[in-house]
Amino acid sequence: MIKYRPEIDGLRAVAVISVIFFHAGFTFFEGGFIGVDVFFVISGFLVTSTILTELEKDQFSIINFYERRARRILPALFFLLAISFPIAWIVFLPKDLESYLKSLSAIPIFSANVFFLKDVEYFSTASELKPLLHTWSLAVEEQYYIFFPLLILFTRTRNKKSKRQILFVILLFLASVSLIYSQNLSSSKVSTNFYLLPSRFWEIAIGSILAFIPTSVYMISTSKKQLLSFVGISLILLSVVMFRRDTPWPSFYTLIPTIGTVFIIMFANTSDTFVGSLLSNKFFVQIGLISYSAYLWHQPIFAFSRYTFSSNYLNTYTMFILSFLSMFLAYSSWKYFELPFRDKIRFPRVLLFRLSLILSLFFIVFGYSLSRVFRYFQGESIVAKQLLSKGFAYAKLISDERIFVRERIHLQDKSPDILIIGSSRIMSIDGILGKESLGLGVSGASIEDDIAIVYMSTRKLNPSKILIGADPWLFNLNCGHERWKSLASEYYEALGEKTQNKNSPKEINSLGYSIINLYETLNFSLKNSPIDDATEFHAKIRRDGYHIYDLIYSSKSQKEIESEFNAQINYGMDQYVFSPKAKMEFIDMLREQSQKREVALILTPYHPQLYEKMKKEKPIFLIIEKEFRDLARENNILIIGSYDPDKVGCAADEFYDGMHPRAQCMKKVMSQTSFSHKK
Repeated sequence: MIKYRPEIDGLRAVAVISVIFFHAGFTFFEGGFIGVDVFFVISGFLVTSTILTELEKDQFSIINFYERRARRILPALFFLLAISFPIAWIVFLPKDLESYLKSLSAIPIFSANVFFLKDVEYFSTASELKPLLHTWSLAVEEQYYIFFPLLILFTRTRNKKSKRQILFVILLFLASVSLIYSQNLSSSKVSTNFYLLPSRFWEIAIGSILAFIPTSVYMISTSKKQLLSFVGISLILLSVVMFRRDTPWPSFYTLIPTIGTVFIIMFANTSDTFVGSLLSNKFFVQIGLISYSAYLWHQPIFAFSRYTFSSNYLNTYTMFILSFLSMFLAYSSWKYFELPFRDKIRFPRVLLFRLSLILSLFFIVFGYSLSRVFRYFQGESIVAKQLLSKGFAYAKLISDERIFVRERIHLQDKSPDILIIGSSRIMSIDGILGKESLGLGVSGASIEDDIAIVYMSTRKLNPSKILIGADPWLFNLNCGHERWKSLASEYYEALGEKTQNKNSPKEINSLGYSIINLYETLNFSLKNSPIDDATEFHAKIRRDGYHIYDLIYSSKSQKEIESEFNAQINYGMDQYVFSPKAKMEFIDMLREQSQKREVALILTPYHPQLYEKMKKEKPIFLIIEKEFRDLARENNILIIGSYDPDKVGCAADEFYDGMHPRAQCMKKVMSQTSFSHKK
């Protein structure tokens, strides 16, 4: 074993405090995520130093190595998973519980980084609601430590010195490749670069490489140690306050905190330097000792709190209290789980491995099986029922918007004067038409959706007016929108055809129903409903169908909005092939409805910059708008708005993104009509 160095535990304290305060949202810790990079270097150094010491004594063993890793990592981790599950069960809405359960099954096989790569972008607001997000870094470490011992075993040479030299060269080469790879990926595939081992390898490898360097190499004068150790801690602290969420990471920038860590390990000798003495202080050392548990506990505490309470309650003072709570739970976890399992007499190897295997299999099977049950959870009727008696409901329960609209129509006990039908582009018509309106929009509404929803709603309800969104993809044979098939029966019935809906929800067995019933009984979020239209972490639906988007979506910067233009200009319009059949079906619907009530088409504006891009790159949008106007005139149908925001008077800051206007913009669109005349 290598000699204990208290200043390294002190450095762990700096790292974990930085990470915790970053996730708490404290202003001066915006770069606190670099604490993970500090951990990577420390881990590589300590683990590799131990391995090299054992190699020198011919004592290295793969089984011993993994036993140490299991004693270090698994007890506190399994304790956290066991405690977090019941909290998630009573707090999370179905979609989020399903995601949590999937992550639960990924963690024991150390693939959490792969799961979260597909699930959420690390620096997004959505990541703040993921209680197990931070386990991505454990997965990266353990993937490294699957590779590294095997590299040692396959490096065959009788000469110990030659073996060290070969390993050193291989690590140096792989680390260099990994660093260059991460830099190249940092601006193109941000999440892949952040989460996966190939672009993180070099950070742990830096610590490993440092372990190969004889201590005699950095035996320099005390004054130089003072200077270099001060430079080291300065590089780390500067990184904490200097870097931001939008800093490419990992990249060449990451060399700053990692080199700082190397300098401290090399030169911050406890007795010789001020930095070493400071980090060896009992306060820092104690936090360093519980740093692993502190890292484990802080994210679930923050995530569950943010999920449960309004952002109004989670101010700086509250987040500091939650940070302190993380430390308290960390100390308990360290004392009662980490330390006892390091006792080889109380927990011999065989018992440790058996427990690890049993618990790993339990969480894998348990998480995977339950996630499949919640995949088919039908929350649409719950939301529809809530909106009968309450002003608002959370949208997170809705898995299929079409089924939700069907449920709303089925349960609606009062006929509104105005129906609003179309895609998500008309969901921001905010009280413009009064309390008598009902929005039945669905994301990416196709011609089939419009026909099915008009058919369902006008059979049950008797509105005097209908507004229908005239989206450019409605007559596109290649729009690629398939979600309408949830309403296939209604669509074909509206056309006078009979068909069997093959897209009805899959049935779950009796055990699945029992699990769902237990969940509905214990979960308080299902019973909780919003009281106003304030923007929160969760999207809401108002009784009249108006959508209040979540904090993530509604707070996009103009830069973020512009980054999506290429995708949005092609949404449903990548390859345009006109469908005469779709147009005829649409006209037939309009004619039928206009004989019974007033009908209007809405041309919803696009973002000013996206519209300019359309004029240059896809003038088909302009042609389609003219065709809609001709169609309306020929059929004596009112048409309002325009894809051109200038014609309506909508500014860039009146859009959520390139294709979804805010209520301010839609008010300008709706001001063009009182349903008293036709154009």
